[in-house]
Amino acid sequence: MLNMSIEDAYQTYLQQGGLPVVRVDPQREIDFGNSLELVRGSLSSHVHREDLTKKVVTPSHWDLTKGPLVQLHPSDTEYQKVEQSFKVSLAKTITKIERIQNAGLYAQYQTKKEQMDQNSASASKSNEMRLYHGTDAATVRNIIAQGFNRSFAGKNATAYGMGVYFATTSNYSARYAQGNPPQMFQVLVLAGDYAVGNTSMLTPPLRSGSVVDLLDSTVDRAGAPTIYVTYHDAQAYPEYLITFQ
Repeated sequence: MLNMSIEDAYQTYLQQGGLPVVRVDPQREIDFGNSLELVRGSLSSHVHREDLTKKVVTPSHWDLTKGPLVQLHPSDTEYQKVEQSFKVSLAKTITKIERIQNAGLYAQYQTKKEQMDQNSASASKSNEMRLYHGTDAATVRNIIAQGFNRSFAGKNATAYGMGVYFATTSNYSARYAQGNPPQMFQVLVLAGDYAVGNTSMLTPPLRSGSVVDLLDSTVDRAGAPTIYVTYHDAQAYPEYLITFQ
């Protein structure tokens, strides 16, 4: 995960010194001295390091006596809400719904949410949405452990930018659920303020009137988007894993 790579590089910088600009993947560098993320040498965004060793406040319905995957019973209200949303656009049989309890990822997500809520262009608008993400079996395990990694951007789609793709309908995400049995995530996504993307975008475009601040995401169309693309690891949390047939 990029956030973990950045933290490792930061700790090395603190302990050993050296150049304050560190490359964390083929396209991105972090300037620790000025707290900036650079993409291909150009300013992408300001970065903020949050100490996640502080106490993490997890959702009240989590059962922390259990592991990172908690299977829900079909009679549970929680199960039924996820099932109902899934079946709005996809008439498939759900065989299992599991709640994902990853406190570290959730803490990163909540920190990002607080930051975006404070900076939102509209105080009345919610930055948060529940969307879907389908992928192959190997990547499912990586997402549960490490979240949505921008370094995999372009694996399945790049039409609206080089980020991580989420859909408003389970029907669309089912196309990319390549496991046996197929699985997809219901995801909490901080879509925020967005613009229509294109295949050349490495980041969202600048906000209107700004020379520094970027929008939060890109989409497939301006009116009623069906696809959202995010560019920050902490912008999405995999809330549920849905297995279906």
